[in-house]
Amino acid sequence: MQTPTLSLAARYPGLEDLIEKARAYIHAAKAPATLRAYRTDFEDFTRLCEAHLPATPTTVALYIADRAGSLRSATITRRLTSIASEVSLREHAVDVGLRLARSAMHGLAHVYPILCL
Repeated sequence: MQTPTLSLAARYPGLEDLIEKARAYIHAAKAPATLRAYRTDFEDFTRLCEAHLPATPTTVALYIADRAGSLRSATITRRLTSIASEVSLREHAVDVGLRLARSAMHGLAHVYPILCL
């Protein structure tokens, strides 16, 4: 049995415009270059650890050990952030609502930086 969904669009004029604004803020939360870097980082991780997904802390530790000889510390740190972000979105969908709200706030700060000082 499917859970019925409730559409607020019919009740609130202008809701579609607000939805589009929220989407724009969420999209603006991360710079395009950051998103590309995150995607590339996670692809590198999955190439090495594909047989061990979903990722465990041990898998991530092994990945760090493998990359430690060839990458700088800052690059490994960014890759860990990329992995954590992707794994969190894939495995913990319950937290997505809060993440969405945080992303909207980060996007708002990028679009209107003077308002967020």
